[in-house]
Amino acid sequence: MRKLKFKHKAPKKKNNQSVITTIGQHIKDSNSIMIKIMLFLIVFSIVNLGISAYFSKNMRDLAQEASGVEEARNHMNKWVSDLIISITDGSEFANVTSLDNCDFAKWKLAFDKSVFKNNKEALDAFEKAGELHDEVHLIYKNNRKITIQKEPDKALDLVNSITAKYEEFSNNLDIVTDYYVKQENLSYVLTVVQGIISIVLSICLIFVTSRIIRKYADRLANTLAEPVNKVAQWAEELSLGADEVDFGETTTTIEELNQMIEAFRVM
Repeated sequence: MRKLKFKHKAPKKKNNQSVITTIGQHIKDSNSIMIKIMLFLIVFSIVNLGISAYFSKNMRDLAQEASGVEEARNHMNKWVSDLIISITDGSEFANVTSLDNCDFAKWKLAFDKSVFKNNKEALDAFEKAGELHDEVHLIYKNNRKITIQKEPDKALDLVNSITAKYEEFSNNLDIVTDYYVKQENLSYVLTVVQGIISIVLSICLIFVTSRIIRKYADRLANTLAEPVNKVAQWAEELSLGADEVDFGETTTTIEELNQMIEAFRVM
């Protein structure tokens, strides 16, 4: 009966020898990596949504403030129009006469001027509009009895003076409105840029994530396949009647595969 000779070399220790673990531990490590990647993607998505929500809210707030400026202008426009009508046709002026209680005065009092802290031009225009509003009220207060029927020349000068004040008032409110328009346009540009950056980063994250998953999967597959193929090779050599089988230094980082290899050597 023929004797088989086996060459069995003891595995050499490597300087950076990997820790030997079970297949279950490898799977747990893989799941841990996947969970970390998923958590990072979730955090990234939440931050991205938060930034988008901030810019969207900022744009809505700016649009609302700009609308408030136009509404205040309309209140003043109606007040001046009613005053001019009362002067030209001699009718009673039925609008609010107190400069602190008209609709524009109430809007100005409630307005938060701190929004203009970085824009002196808009702040100055806002203050100037308030001064012109007060001047129009004082003009009415000092000339409330003048009508075109009683004093045509004075009434005409009064109308021209009020009209000029209102036009200057409206021009200053235009500066305030322009400030909001510029801020809204800037916010829109930032929103678009943020969206583009988000898309680019998302694509990069997907690419990097797929590369990490593929690399880890390939490494695990190679770790499993190499020793199994080696044992299959040994078995094939034995089945073909080889006189010698070289077990070499085959080892893996997976405990179960090392046990299988060792069992085959002992066998």
